[in-house]
Amino acid sequence: MSFERIRVERDGPIVTLTLANPDKRNVLARDTMTEIRNALRATAETDALGVILAAEGPVFSAGHNFGDMLGATEADARELFDLCTEMMTLIQNLPQVVINRLVDINNREAVVADVFKAIQAAQAAHAAKAAEEGVRVPCTDTEAEASWLTRHAGGACRTAAERLAAA
Repeated sequence: MSFERIRVERDGPIVTLTLANPDKRNVLARDTMTEIRNALRATAETDALGVILAAEGPVFSAGHNFGDMLGATEADARELFDLCTEMMTLIQNLPQVVINRLVDINNREAVVADVFKAIQAAQAAHAAKAAEEGVRVPCTDTEAEASWLTRHAGGACRTAAERLAAA
């Protein structure tokens, strides 16, 4: 899948979706939200464990592009709001754990710990729900996941920190 306003990268079990339009402050224009929606749909179909939402430039996102509303009919406006709702609902309902890289990206241990805690919480919630239904869920090797996150997520955070410092 090819995108113009976002970048999607996979490193092991983690997918990073990066808003990549810093000149426009990563504004959530119709095209950007469409790309995010499509990337999330594709990611939902993978075996990835987590998704990191990140952004290039000095701000994460300026929010909605109100220019999309100029001259819009009521039907156009409803379509735009439906797209936004679908994108946000996908983020909430994605089978992977989703975190936002708004934390102190200079502290890679904190980022790794946040991702690991989120994965553990999701696994525990899944196991609890399965137990209520009488289903046995095999244990996962969370120590191996923590080791992978320590080795790999830290490098991604340093790279993002370097980009922000250069901006």
